[in-house]
Amino acid sequence: PLFHGGQDGRWRWEPTGLSNEGLTERGLMVEDVSGDFDAKCKEHFEQSLDKTTFDFENGPLWKLRLLRQPGFRGPRGGRSAMLFSFVHSIDDQKSANILLHDLLSHMEAAEKGDPIEDPKPAALPASLEDVFLQDELDVQKLAGYALSQASAGAVPFMKVPSALRAAERNVRKNFGLNPAQPVAQERNMTVPTAAAEGNAKLLMAEAVSSESDFWSESRKNVVSFRSLPAQQLSQLRQLCRENNVTMSMAVATAALLATSDISNDDMDFAYEAYRVLLGVDMRRFAPGGDWTQGTMAYASGALDFTLRLLPKSGQAYAAEHENTSIRSRIGGVPFWELARAADFAVREWVEKGYAAESTRLFDIGIRLLRMDNIIRETANDPSTLGRAYSVTVSNAGIYSQGPDNGSYGSLRLDKIFFGISTAISGSLMSASCLTVNGDLLITAHSAAPVVNRSDMESSQISE
Repeated sequence: PLFHGGQDGRWRWEPTGLSNEGLTERGLMVEDVSGDFDAKCKEHFEQSLDKTTFDFENGPLWKLRLLRQPGFRGPRGGRSAMLFSFVHSIDDQKSANILLHDLLSHMEAAEKGDPIEDPKPAALPASLEDVFLQDELDVQKLAGYALSQASAGAVPFMKVPSALRAAERNVRKNFGLNPAQPVAQERNMTVPTAAAEGNAKLLMAEAVSSESDFWSESRKNVVSFRSLPAQQLSQLRQLCRENNVTMSMAVATAALLATSDISNDDMDFAYEAYRVLLGVDMRRFAPGGDWTQGTMAYASGALDFTLRLLPKSGQAYAAEHENTSIRSRIGGVPFWELARAADFAVREWVEKGYAAESTRLFDIGIRLLRMDNIIRETANDPSTLGRAYSVTVSNAGIYSQGPDNGSYGSLRLDKIFFGISTAISGSLMSASCLTVNGDLLITAHSAAPVVNRSDMESSQISE
């Protein structure tokens, strides 16, 4: 048993003094659930994002809650859900899939009466920094990447819903010198504020009022579970091949259109910029290939790009496909053009070899600039409410650990939904995706009251 410990800067793995029994007592909880099982599981999922805490001194940095439906031991069985919470900075979803497979395999062996061997300690995988920062620093390449990031961040983009803005737009003093169409950011935010205190005064004059529900510690995670059945997913794959894009680009575009429905109100009419953060499995970009060797590891990176589209493009796209007569002469909402633009941004990131540069820049930000402190302070910036991107998309691919039908003895793995906490900081909208038993499973998540639940439920991210 290990936990992640250390001082400022890069952390390190250290053995914990807890016994197996101590780990079980701290990390495992079992609860019988009555009533609407799906609703209760969703409630627990959101609460785990809001309230899960970990003991960084002793560990473990994970918790497993087993939710059981009445009758799970009966002849017809019942449903159970494993709610696994862990610190994302040390493990990624692919690691979680490995752990889940091990747990279910042990449960299958126990059911059959087969002996379960004691686990053998696995070699600790190297960190992202140790893998990608071996080569000598290329100052020019790093500067080019840093400048591209700064340039993209300087362009106004959607961070918070327009419903939180005033109806009146700020008056432009020199409209003749700035004939661009007005954007949502030209309307002032209306969330309750108070004078900034402490270190926050160095970054902003006013902060979100601590008595408001918009205060970072008062915000709550809100999620919506969606799925795309295997047959429709197969059709989507074919469309992706025809349009020469990956599945992840199609999912990112769908999430982008759904975000445009949530973010804009009826006052918005012009093109808006949306900054997309795309999760990347860094295993495929490592100099020597996958270095984790199937162990628990954090091997996730990210890249970002900006796309522009009109307000409520998701609703417009759905309406156009229900009634083609309302589609504009220029072709309507350019779904596949947006997907190809996203694909171009990803290929450019790969071809320029920015995997190492993105790792290095993040490492510099954490160790030297203490970016974690900056994120914590700006979580109550009334102009962003802690939103650093418009959309975050993480496609963890296919759960390929066990049998194709998900069977582990009498148990069957039905679905896997996952997500990260976005209450304090994150994106306006996030979509976390995984394909299980042929179905694409999507967790759409955001933070309330930045986004309310009814808007989240009505978003057309999978439709």
